[in-house]
Amino acid sequence: IDDTRKLLGKIKLKDLLFGTSDDIVEDIMEVNVVSVDVNSDQEEVLALMQKYDLHVIPVINKEEKLVGIITIDDIIDVMEEEVTHDVHSMAGITKLEGSYLNTTVIEMAKSRIPWLLIIMVTAFFTEFVLEVFSVQLDTLPILAAFIPMTMGTAGNAANQATVMVIRAIVTDGIGIKDATKILIKESAVSFYLIIAMSIAIMLRLFAFPPQLAVDIMLSITAATVVSLFVGNIVGGLLPIVALQFKQDPAAMAGPLVTNIMDVASLVIYFIIAKLILGI
Repeated sequence: IDDTRKLLGKIKLKDLLFGTSDDIVEDIMEVNVVSVDVNSDQEEVLALMQKYDLHVIPVINKEEKLVGIITIDDIIDVMEEEVTHDVHSMAGITKLEGSYLNTTVIEMAKSRIPWLLIIMVTAFFTEFVLEVFSVQLDTLPILAAFIPMTMGTAGNAANQATVMVIRAIVTDGIGIKDATKILIKESAVSFYLIIAMSIAIMLRLFAFPPQLAVDIMLSITAATVVSLFVGNIVGGLLPIVALQFKQDPAAMAGPLVTNIMDVASLVIYFIIAKLILGI
């Protein structure tokens, strides 16, 4: 630092220990210093230290004056805190302080209630879709037996894509600018998943009861794989949408994306049934 505490560079300890008495700090220091602002979010600090493999990072103010440092020991605590928060968010649990055993039963229940209530409310949309397509169910009741398979496949596919994109946001620093790349990648992944799942679903429908007509098997298979494709796209892009609106991407995983795909997959299921089966 200079006389005003403005950050100028850094020097390795070994260069100080093994340098000669005639060496000038300015000649052997590194001037391209990675630093963080005093108002930087702790996640940003964590990302920088991971990206540049740093054991310590200087903290500066708006005048670029050194006001402190953050060490690897500090950031490990932050990492544990952020991972815990993300895991809780993915499961629809609001932020908790302290460990599982040290958290009171009341606090734990309060952290879980909000998303359970949201799920209960959003179930209305699922009920509404079933009501809209009640004629199709009355005409061909067997379709009801395979709704859970379609909804489960779509919801799980969406959740897988969401978790992978959230992880990439944290580790690879992807952001809003990468939305197109995510769309292309998830579309490509969906292509292989659709092939594998189409074969698996047709074998399941053909080999195990109840025995179905070919057009019904085609309808169920098509609805499931189309829902899977939509689930991958929705799941991959939801975390980016969260970034756009400055929300926590982890909150997009779990309950939220699953609820969205429950409704979407039901709509897809019945629309394809109407098109293929003419009901």
